[in-house]
Amino acid sequence: MTSAARGLGAAQDENGTNLISNGMSFFRPSKQLTVVVVEDIITRRLPFCKALRVLDLSSAELTPNIILTLGRLAAEEGNFFQTVRSLNLFDNKLRSEGCLALAQALERGGFRSGLQGLYVRANQIGGDDYGGGGGEGEDHIAVLCEVLKCGACSAPLISLSLAQNDLGTIAALHIGGALGFISLKRLLKLDLHLNQLGDCGATSVAEGLAAGGGMPCLDEFYLGFNGIGDTGARAVADCLAHMPMLRELDLACNAIGNEGALALAERLSVEGGKMRTARAAAVSTMSTTAMLQLETLDLRGNRIGDDGACAFRDFLATETTDGGLGGEEGNGGQMGEVEGGCPNLANIFLDDNRAIRARGREALQALQIIRGIVCIEGPNC
Repeated sequence: MTSAARGLGAAQDENGTNLISNGMSFFRPSKQLTVVVVEDIITRRLPFCKALRVLDLSSAELTPNIILTLGRLAAEEGNFFQTVRSLNLFDNKLRSEGCLALAQALERGGFRSGLQGLYVRANQIGGDDYGGGGGEGEDHIAVLCEVLKCGACSAPLISLSLAQNDLGTIAALHIGGALGFISLKRLLKLDLHLNQLGDCGATSVAEGLAAGGGMPCLDEFYLGFNGIGDTGARAVADCLAHMPMLRELDLACNAIGNEGALALAERLSVEGGKMRTARAAAVSTMSTTAMLQLETLDLRGNRIGDDGACAFRDFLATETTDGGLGGEEGNGGQMGEVEGGCPNLANIFLDDNRAIRARGREALQALQIIRGIVCIEGPNC
């Protein structure tokens, strides 16, 4: 049994486990470990690693008791957890009990000194209760959110993944509430994909992102595979003004149609192109905000049709004389005075939106010619 341990003096003992050195900065098992081995590593070996920065316990069969042990050791003065910057608990089937144990570990002061990245993807926290109400997973994610919004770490958390946990709409309400607090306002990356959030959940998260001064640092935001429709897409579009540094927005494999596409296209144009000319400033009804830095919008595998595709052309290729509403006759992308918004926008991925036919493909081709924005990567581009 081996482990990938970067640092000084990592050598194997008679059981095939790397000896943990005091200078090691990175720990990640190279294969799945038994519960007994993981517990031995955590309690007897890692506490002596004063330089440990990355603790990756992915697929390590962690139990709630092991998580609580992590928290207890992390709270001890001078222990190695005080130096950990990144904690990865991916694919451990923690379920709701493990989520509660993690919240308790953080609440007790574990990792308080420097934790900046927390990754809890694929742990079945929602379980069979997702999308409904009253499940243990929802109660325990609420406890975790309370801990996070109260500032579980003295260093600002910059990366948070709760993806692939079937959290549902009630859990999204708690996550949105936590996002409104200053303790999470330094996030650079937020990953919530594969959680069955739906329109209500997406709206709750979007409202949280916009609250408390917005998310001035957020760079990547993942909401794919969540059953989000037009209502949720409009909510996300509305909060874009509060995420001026966002470069990547993933809304792939949802249920977004033409109305959602229109809302996104209009918002990107209004916010991204604002203040570029005196005329744009005069006609804008929005408050002055920083220009958006969005580079990639992923809308693959949704339900967008020709009108949605035309909306992106009309709003982003040029400003039309009468506002440019999604491909209707008379608007057709007439040339105006102001260039489209989001000057850094390079990709609007619309592959696998099967309702986009010839008219929509022509609009996307025009957008690529005028702005260089890639919309379809497949043979129909």
